[in-house]
Amino acid sequence: MKSELKAYEERMRKSVASVAADFAAVRAGRANAAVLDRIMVDYYGTPTPIHQIASIGSPDPRTLTIQPWDAGAVKLICKAIQESDLGINPQNDGKVIRLAFPQLTEERRKDLVKQIAKYAEGGKVAVRNIRRDAVEDFKAQKKASEITEDDMKIAEKEIQKLTDDMCKEIDELLAKKERELMLPVKERADFVIDTTRLSTAKLRQELLHIFSGEGEQAGMTVSVTSFGFKYGLPLEADLVLDVRFMPNPFYMEGLRHQTGLDKPVSDYVFSFQQTQDFLRKVEDLLRFTLPLYAEEGKTGLVIAIGCTGGHHRSVAIAHALAEFVREQGYQTMEHHRDMDRAI
Repeated sequence: MKSELKAYEERMRKSVASVAADFAAVRAGRANAAVLDRIMVDYYGTPTPIHQIASIGSPDPRTLTIQPWDAGAVKLICKAIQESDLGINPQNDGKVIRLAFPQLTEERRKDLVKQIAKYAEGGKVAVRNIRRDAVEDFKAQKKASEITEDDMKIAEKEIQKLTDDMCKEIDELLAKKERELMLPVKERADFVIDTTRLSTAKLRQELLHIFSGEGEQAGMTVSVTSFGFKYGLPLEADLVLDVRFMPNPFYMEGLRHQTGLDKPVSDYVFSFQQTQDFLRKVEDLLRFTLPLYAEEGKTGLVIAIGCTGGHHRSVAIAHALAEFVREQGYQTMEHHRDMDRAI
């Protein structure tokens, strides 16, 4: 069984090597003879690698020279290069072919990153197919009583480990090639963020820190809105608080036609100990939860305070909570949905 596992491992390594060869053939802006490895020349009816019919040199970092041993192969090599995906038009003087490698644009580099990602995925698919063949082979041996149940489980575990190791190796090759391709872009960057182990929430915090120059909580907007239950709940609300247990200014002469933003109504609402206790407990809740929402990357939080009609109690409490949230350093919006409705 060990010999069979070794054979499957060798097949997998060939798949990894094939991916590495594909990566080498992708130019990163500098002249590299490896980019010619995948180009085949129709040489007397036989597909032939360029290096088998010519010598290849690099007189400077951005030029390759190809000198065929047979002068008749010059046109054949030029044609093969033109028909390839190399993207360079060969120049020749009848004896020597010259390839000038221009500086890659940022857009072209991004396209090449997508291209090598496809190569990597193709390599991993090939590795997984080999794993599938191995598992089917071991199952067939088990069915034929050539190996035991325990042997098959051990073999499946080993082949899975090989698969994981090979896929990881391909990922590492991909990351290295991506860095090589994007290095000139990185060198021009003002900021570099390693996203390897960053969650989307942490990445957002990094971007906010760089571009806003403010703390992470500045990225979350907290909207505090008042409403009347008689007109329905705000559908956008994340947190709804019901303050209908508080004494209602509506029944107080002189307060009915004022709102919770007017001092007489606000003073009345906060004259009760239960109102003050309620506000203190809600502030404790928000002091605890708002940083956690911000840490998870939430961009907006809507806190809705409701009373019967949305004119008095909810307005006074929403206004006080908006001030509290603002003092905590969050971007704050205050809205009173039903305050202007007729009583």
